[in-house]
Amino acid sequence: AGLVRAGLWAADVSTASALLVGSATLVVGDLIKRFVAPDLEEKGERRISRISVLVLSIFTYLLAYLVSGNILKTLLLGLSLTTGYTLVTLMTIFWPKVCRRAHATWTLLTSMAALALWLVFPQVSSFFKKIGLIHPIYFCWMVSLATFFLVAIIDKRKIKALGA
Repeated sequence: AGLVRAGLWAADVSTASALLVGSATLVVGDLIKRFVAPDLEEKGERRISRISVLVLSIFTYLLAYLVSGNILKTLLLGLSLTTGYTLVTLMTIFWPKVCRRAHATWTLLTSMAALALWLVFPQVSSFFKKIGLIHPIYFCWMVSLATFFLVAIIDKRKIKALGA
C-alpha cells in the first residue's frame, strides 16, 4: 500500500510540476514578452518565470482549499471553459479555410466572459435554466459559436495553413 501511495504521489507531483512550469512559460512567452517587455533578457525571463510559478502555486492551492466541498461542481465549471479551446481546435483541424487570426483570442475571451456572466448574474442562469439549459457549458457553446462566426465575417486575416 505504501508503494502504491508513493507512486500516486509521484505522479501527482510530476504532473503538477509540469503544469506549473508550462503555465509559467506561457505567462512569460505569451503575455510578458509579447505585451509588456518584448526585449526581456534571459535573466529577467527566469525571474518572472519563478515568480509566476510561485503565484500560480499559491493560486491553485487556494483554489483547491476553497473548493474542497464542491469539487465536482468546480470541475464542471472548469469544463465550461474548454468550449472556446475546443471550438478553435476543431475548426482549425477540420475547417481551416474559415479560421482567422483573431479567432482564438476572441472566442476564448467571450467564452470566459459568458461563464462569468452565468456565475455573477443569476438572471442569466435562471433564464437558460427555464428553457432547459441547466449547465453553463451550453451557454458558453452558444457564445463561442456566435463569436467564432462573427470573427470569421469581420476579420479578413486568414491563418497560415501547415505546410503552406
